[in-house]
Amino acid sequence: MADLTKLEKTLESFSVGLKHTSDRLAVFNADRALVRPPISNQETKSFGFDREDDSFTLLLGDIVSTESAYFHGERVTGRPKYLALNSSCDLVPKRREYASLLRISVIRKTEENVKTKLDLLLRFKRRESMYLPVLPVDDEAMECDTVQFDGLALERQPTQAELDLQTNL
Repeated sequence: MADLTKLEKTLESFSVGLKHTSDRLAVFNADRALVRPPISNQETKSFGFDREDDSFTLLLGDIVSTESAYFHGERVTGRPKYLALNSSCDLVPKRREYASLLRISVIRKTEENVKTKLDLLLRFKRRESMYLPVLPVDDEAMECDTVQFDGLALERQPTQAELDLQTNL
């Protein structure tokens, strides 16, 4: 196995300290442990970030659903979910034209070897993906979500009409 970074070693060590999958699930699924409600533009205004250039639609780490993203040149449809790698305030003329997104896939309760997959994710044994708890928009057939690190999806700077169609989860 390739050398682990300090963060990876810390996460793996922490996870190993939790003896059972149910213990790991309790920690990682706790309110605000891995996922918290998005920070709203209105919320930041109350802290004094109220200039025009402080406005944003999404922030780094937000989980969004959009059908205007492309993966390996192909448009992705079917209400896919993504984790944003940059904020919408970066998408301004002459700065950045595309948003970088990590794909989020799902593991369903009915999948083969679901317990093994879940155990590997919760012990941080997979380097190409990371566990995320079920999101409020997910259906009951879902066991969990996973962030995929094996490739970026890109979304070009959206028009206002496209922004209106995007859903912040």
